[in-house]
Amino acid sequence: MSATNQRNIFIDTEQYHGSDNKVQLLFPSQTLVVPQGFGMKLSLQQFTMKKTFYNINEYNNTFYVYTPDPTNPTTVLGTFLQLKIPEGDYYNFGPVDSVSNSLCQAIKTAFTAGGVTDALVTYDQRDRKLQVTSASLGTNNKKILFLQVPPSRQILIPNNVTPNGYFSDVAEIFGGKSIQQDLSGMFVPQEGMSKSGNIYTSFFPASLYSMENLRLVVNLGNSNLETPNMDANSSTSVCITSQTFATIPIQTGTFDGLSLIEPAMIIYKDDGDELFSIKLQQNHIDNCQFSIVDGKGRPIAEVDTNQYKNGQMSYQMVLRYEIIEEPYVANQSNMPSGNRSGNLKPRLN
Repeated sequence: MSATNQRNIFIDTEQYHGSDNKVQLLFPSQTLVVPQGFGMKLSLQQFTMKKTFYNINEYNNTFYVYTPDPTNPTTVLGTFLQLKIPEGDYYNFGPVDSVSNSLCQAIKTAFTAGGVTDALVTYDQRDRKLQVTSASLGTNNKKILFLQVPPSRQILIPNNVTPNGYFSDVAEIFGGKSIQQDLSGMFVPQEGMSKSGNIYTSFFPASLYSMENLRLVVNLGNSNLETPNMDANSSTSVCITSQTFATIPIQTGTFDGLSLIEPAMIIYKDDGDELFSIKLQQNHIDNCQFSIVDGKGRPIAEVDTNQYKNGQMSYQMVLRYEIIEEPYVANQSNMPSGNRSGNLKPRLN
């Protein structure tokens, strides 16, 4: 395939968001059209966006303290106490909960708000694990739980468990183990943190964020594939078709084991190899819809209501639209009509 003509499309979504993450754009009639025998390709050349959303948000700030039912201790009939880390950007762990604006302090705040007033939260820079010490939790054999059950697998919804809490990325923040299967088939809920007496310790390194990139989605076809966990409602283990156009890295800063330094802008620029491009099957484009989602297909979490609508989650990008000449096929009867070559020389109006 060789490109015979091209044009750049400059997009700023600031004034085109509705109340959600979707942007609907219309193109002038007969502007993006190709004749028979030619195809079209769309590629992302540049993407910029201010980081106006939080690292700790409604998708990764909710966890639970579980108290077993004394009459049925080996079932999930106990009580769930929901706790929430205050939303925001935390650029250091602490390493103790007395350090202002640290993640350790924020986690302690979550425990205190839920009535667990004796919790002490620390972070070990050597093994990068969090530790929660609480006599009121440990002596009563309470468990710290992290739930990550996709909506399609939520059968039993316990009291005090909310949708965002049931499907949360909070285990990545704590470095814990998440429950990913519906609770109805579980006899003893899995511990989110390793428990020893009154001390709860991360299994894995903790993190100041759980979202590594955002996805740009376009409704112009689904020729790409993705793993099913990138769709929160998927219940299959087979790769599924995808409308994902590009994945844009977010965390391109530095982390020294205690503190995070991240840029204020999310930037992608194509280096010439057209990493993010799609060959379109249609012969014209009248309109298209763009949206940005996280790694599990959820809209980027707003800081407050109508952040999208007010243009505070907008982004700018440059798309390249190209007319491409299809390879000549001697026996055209074996090819779909849309792939047959012609002698027309396409041009952009």
